[in-house]
Amino acid sequence: MYVDPIKKAMQAMWLAGFIGSVGIAATHPDVSVPAFVATHPAAVWLVGPMFAALTGVAFKEGMCYGKAECAALFFVVPATLLGHLTGVGSGAFSLHWFPYDRVGVMNADP
Repeated sequence: MYVDPIKKAMQAMWLAGFIGSVGIAATHPDVSVPAFVATHPAAVWLVGPMFAALTGVAFKEGMCYGKAECAALFFVVPATLLGHLTGVGSGAFSLHWFPYDRVGVMNADP
C-alpha cells in the first residue's frame, strides 16, 4: 500500500483479528478457531478484522495489478463472512462432511 494511513489501518485490523483469534484459542482450547467460528457466528466479530485486512490487500492486488483471483477475493471474502454472520446460506456447507473425527475414528452419526 502506498498510502501510509491505509496501510497502518490494515495492519491494525490484522492485529485486532489476530488478537481475537488468539483469544478464542485461549478460551476454547478444546476446539479449533475455525470450528468455533463456524458454530458461533457472532465470533466473526473477533476474527473479522483480519479478513477485512485481507480484503484490502486483495483490492490492491486485484485492482492495481490486474490479478483476477485477487479481485475475486475482494468480493468473496466479505460475502462469505457476512453470509455466515447473518445465516444466509446456512446448511449449504457442513463441517461434518468428512466421515472421520479429529482422531481418525469412524463417525457413526454424520
